[in-house]
Amino acid sequence: MSQDTQSISSNWAHTLPVNASKVEADYDFLADDYDDLIKKWAYDGPRIGVELAKQFFSLEDLILDAGCGKGLTGESLYNQGFTNIMGVDISQKSLDKATQRQVYRELVKANLQEPLSWPDNTFDATYCIGVLTYFPNHFPLLEFCRVTRPGGWVIFSQRVDLFEDGGHAKEYNTMESQGLWQQKYISQPMAYLPGHSEYAQNILVYYLAYQVTQ
Repeated sequence: MSQDTQSISSNWAHTLPVNASKVEADYDFLADDYDDLIKKWAYDGPRIGVELAKQFFSLEDLILDAGCGKGLTGESLYNQGFTNIMGVDISQKSLDKATQRQVYRELVKANLQEPLSWPDNTFDATYCIGVLTYFPNHFPLLEFCRVTRPGGWVIFSQRVDLFEDGGHAKEYNTMESQGLWQQKYISQPMAYLPGHSEYAQNILVYYLAYQVTQ
């Protein structure tokens, strides 16, 4: 691992890169080595996420893979029979790599901190694994609810520290009280990057499933 790569991952552990341009630059820089890095860090998000998707999604669902990166999450979905997938990410270099996997109907470059281009109720499900760390508020989840049809699903992961101490749990509960969605599942806290010395058991993650209600 290069010093620059080590610095980026260390910074993520302590100072969240919520500036969209910084997130884009980091992932463009990491794109060539990303698969090797997550193996080294023992990142298991795509496998855990797809097991949750199998509980709530239908195989024919049109799925938005939000923050799809190089396509690891989409490939996991595709290998389990979910073949109707669209991906969106801020890193063009990552999207170029995702194209090579040939598992997406379409790939779109966009900033998830801004309104999505799709009309209301476009998707049957939205899937966002290992992404929400980079957002200062719950705006992307409001957009996920908007573009997902009533009765559809939003599955995502969130760091435990941000969920409990960063105010996100309160925001999600407010969305539920407003009738936007209902929580149907939350995992036990799980290791995020168990092979990374600065994460290990220090930074944990929840996996959650919400059903869109309006």
